[in-house]
Amino acid sequence: MARSQMDQRTAAAAEEARPEPHLAPTPFHPAIVATPVPEKGDNVYAVDLKRDWCVGQVPEGGYLAAILTGATTLHFRLRHASHDQPDTITTHIEYITRSVIGHAEVWVHVIKLGRQFSTARVQLVQYTNSEARVAIEAFITQGNLAREAASDGLTLPTRPAIPKHEIPVLATCVERRDPPPYDDFRPAVSKLRYFLPADTDSNWQAPRLGPSVRESWVTWADGVSDTGFDVGSLAFLADTFRPIPEAYGIVGNWFPTLNMGFEVKKAPENAAEGWKWLYMRTEMRAIRHGRFDLDVIITDETGDLVALSRHTALIVDAGRNWKAKDGTAAKL
Repeated sequence: MARSQMDQRTAAAAEEARPEPHLAPTPFHPAIVATPVPEKGDNVYAVDLKRDWCVGQVPEGGYLAAILTGATTLHFRLRHASHDQPDTITTHIEYITRSVIGHAEVWVHVIKLGRQFSTARVQLVQYTNSEARVAIEAFITQGNLAREAASDGLTLPTRPAIPKHEIPVLATCVERRDPPPYDDFRPAVSKLRYFLPADTDSNWQAPRLGPSVRESWVTWADGVSDTGFDVGSLAFLADTFRPIPEAYGIVGNWFPTLNMGFEVKKAPENAAEGWKWLYMRTEMRAIRHGRFDLDVIITDETGDLVALSRHTALIVDAGRNWKAKDGTAAKL
């Protein structure tokens, strides 16, 4: 398919996916809020998947990850407060089938309660004709980052995940925005502001490292959050960026995440303020037969490691993102 035809398909998808003008943008924390549903059990939480946190018509993967980790954190605060484990430490998420905008439930099944770490199996469930459908399966480990940092656990010096001299100076970087029609097709991406090295090209290719690597400083867009990034927002951040394959000139596609692993290394020094700026380096090792990998490294302004993530994702036609004409959801 010619590039112009693919751009037209993406533009059509963007128009189909454009949030309705009367819907006010939802800030991050209200967008991920979970509410207990006691009549269904002490482990069920209701959530509302927001229209403006989508890629096309599908709620964005990092946004869904933040919903799962947020509901799990709430569950531990309500049901296992004595363990004092308020922080997500690790996640492994399998995106089994596409989610849809609107009502969903998060089911939290604690499978291990430990003194230092506890683990839960967490599911995102939606209903079709009153039949429960599991869209996402995750294993999430909770802990206490402040308690861990104050412990006498062994810490050893290692080679930096990214040497400090390789991180571009924020003051020299230039803001880049998702170009049309992708800005409408990916409203979730517009929740962040991206500052890239000044000589980055229009496809966001890293000037020093080539098309398989993306490096950017990120901060919240205006109105998205009253504070900087907290631990609960890192899962969203780790899966939210302009897709790396587009640096090769690939257009007219959707890049759904198959699975994502995630580890938090530290909490912000000031929990109330969070991190205003974080640096992300995202690297793709191989694209083969429409499937690709991503490694994501997130550091703070000092170059200290904040989080790590690894993904498997697909390259599919953008038309598979939105509903078929009969109203049913297109399958991955």
